[in-house]
Amino acid sequence: MIKARALKITYKFLTISILSFFYLFAANTFAETKQPPSTALDQKVPLTRSVVVSTGEWPPLISKKMRGYGPLSMVISEAFAISGIKVKFQFFPWK
Repeated sequence: MIKARALKITYKFLTISILSFFYLFAANTFAETKQPPSTALDQKVPLTRSVVVSTGEWPPLISKKMRGYGPLSMVISEAFAISGIKVKFQFFPWK
């Protein structure tokens, strides 16, 4: 059989563990939450600088006739926009 003293130690340990868990849970629940520092993606950066990209027709990736000049140009524009750079595309013939 387990001795009475060993049971008392086990019950004390369990009681302290459970109370600590509830204390930490309550502290995190009711604590004032702080917002994490904002990243460049979260901030609205004004587009002040610009870059001119010279390219040719290469459907279906980039084309003057497609909406937003195609998916490749949209990726390029978004990548530059994160840094606050506006992109202008100029299309030239391949020859």
